[in-house]
Amino acid sequence: MTGDQEVKVLAGVMRLVRAMNSETRPDQLYNTILNEIVSAVSCEDIELYIYQKRDEYPSHKVWREQGKIIQEALTREKARTLFSEREILVEAAKGVGAALRKSIHEAPACCALPLSARGRLQGLVALWRNERFTGAEVEMLTRLGEAVAAALAQMVLSVDEQGRQVRFLSKLSHELRSPLNAINGYLDLALSDIGGELNGQQREFMQRARSGSEYLYALMEDLLLLGRANTGQLGLHKQVSRLAELVENVVEELELTVKDASVQIELSMPPDLSLIYVDPIRMQQVIRNLLLYAIECARKGGVILLSVIAEHMQRSESGEEREHAGILSLCIEANSEAEGKRAETRLELTRSLSIARLILELHGGTLEQEACEYGRCILRGRIPVLIV
Repeated sequence: MTGDQEVKVLAGVMRLVRAMNSETRPDQLYNTILNEIVSAVSCEDIELYIYQKRDEYPSHKVWREQGKIIQEALTREKARTLFSEREILVEAAKGVGAALRKSIHEAPACCALPLSARGRLQGLVALWRNERFTGAEVEMLTRLGEAVAAALAQMVLSVDEQGRQVRFLSKLSHELRSPLNAINGYLDLALSDIGGELNGQQREFMQRARSGSEYLYALMEDLLLLGRANTGQLGLHKQVSRLAELVENVVEELELTVKDASVQIELSMPPDLSLIYVDPIRMQQVIRNLLLYAIECARKGGVILLSVIAEHMQRSESGEEREHAGILSLCIEANSEAEGKRAETRLELTRSLSIARLILELHGGTLEQEACEYGRCILRGRIPVLIV
């Protein structure tokens, strides 16, 4: 290798080491790997094969298409068929060194490199182009490949550790749900006067217990959601929903919280709001977190205004709104006293907003915290209208 090539390889290795320590999602790491390899050795096509277990065949195939990272899970049968069609991959998988194939007729030249670390094959990378690969380029790929293999091995360890954390949180959540469900059930029975009519004070005590139980349940869901999001296991169960109903459910649930904070909630929602296609439980979690944030920030005796507005709605020639034509904007505004909150309260507020933002982004929406002026706190969540 020339001096310039040595410098290029060293810079690429350093960037890969930084990626190992900073990038938590596999797709981010894959993108960095492909970028570093392509910047070191030019090619027309590149594919990355990931081995997540000690297996004869890879479990995933990764490539780029129109600037986007594409991942495909490979069944054993599909991987076997793929390798039978590309013998050079089989040769590279033996782990001896780079496998090369010259350009023959219309078939491009190929360089396939095994990525081994910690005693096993972590992956394969294959490059295609019309010109043959030089010895210096193969050496550059080999040097980069050592860092790539280490990065993939570290990613597997991180994913395993995160998986254990999620399993622990899931088990803990399950163990806590059972008694909480029983507590909530008996509280509901008491509040429905099945065990006898409650006086005003008794009813308030029961309602406060129910509110505290619901808050604990929501906190568990938040922790479990964050754990699943870190490992890419967070799924949505979408269905056609009415945003107004979700808002009203949350406002009713937070009735005692609002009373204790000495604030009021005013709703402003048009009666003809478009339907949305969301996970209703997760969306109620968003609304709850945003309102709790506003309640914590609000001044005593203040008013929290929650409004829903249809933005960027387009209409067809017949005058009907079209599918995918706009968004619903959920705006929460309150007079703010956030600066005076304790550190642990500020941390709780940050967690609530982070979870709300995560859920909205999974739905294709956004969350903005507009600049606070004159003691006002404004949160604006936007949800795409998929069904109108």
